[in-house]
Amino acid sequence: MPCGINLPSLGKLTLSDVKVYQDSLDALIAHSPHLEDIHLIQPAMFLDLIASKVLKRLTIDGYIDPHKGFTISAPHLVSFECTDYQLEDISWRDQPTLESAHIDTCGSTFDGETKYTEMLLHANKLALFGLDIKVMLDNELPTCSAFQSLTSLEIGGWHLAEDLYAVLRLLKLSPRLEKLKLVHDSGKGAGADAQPTNGMTFGCRLLHSVTIQCTNGDEGVDKLVSVVVANGVSLYKIHVTMTYREYIEKRASELEDKASVAEEPAKKVRLC
Repeated sequence: MPCGINLPSLGKLTLSDVKVYQDSLDALIAHSPHLEDIHLIQPAMFLDLIASKVLKRLTIDGYIDPHKGFTISAPHLVSFECTDYQLEDISWRDQPTLESAHIDTCGSTFDGETKYTEMLLHANKLALFGLDIKVMLDNELPTCSAFQSLTSLEIGGWHLAEDLYAVLRLLKLSPRLEKLKLVHDSGKGAGADAQPTNGMTFGCRLLHSVTIQCTNGDEGVDKLVSVVVANGVSLYKIHVTMTYREYIEKRASELEDKASVAEEPAKKVRLC
């Protein structure tokens, strides 16, 4: 990115497969007073700071980062999406009040100073995935206020059947929740460090849709369904789906079968 960019009317910026340096980004933000939306796709980020007083939406999609860790200073940010970063690599200055967030992390621990739940507390839509998300929620939810605006929640990316504490605690704090998606990964986070959930319940009276995403034939799904039903959710509101990768593999197999069947009449014609 060159430093000499002056775009006074720019509202949205998308950079894909681009090296992003600190001086260039600072200059672009400084000369784009209406820049409210930045989307970085597979960036090589040589950054310490993303700072803007007007930025409302920030998306960082993909991890190509030769410089570990950066800080975000955007007090008016309402939407944040981030994929393939460790949660502790992202620090915040002037913490915003987010309306929506989609965070899909690649870390397994979290020992940062940022209070993420304070930023997420007033969101109406959350998608939170990863083991370090679980660790963060385990630590912060016991002293957290209720998520009074939250209506849609997607959460998981670890072995939910063996470690449901963060999920149940968050559901307990979300009285207006309408849609829930649980992403169960039987290969991540199964261990003896799970916090006990004996007697934990939730009362999401407005909940009308629950989706459980899992691998085909995973025995842990039965436990997840039982927990949801035990908290007053009708079995007819629960949908179990396979992972996206399994869906693609299944569809590819079905298409191959259809192609084979379609070839049979043609072979018979040629034989005749």
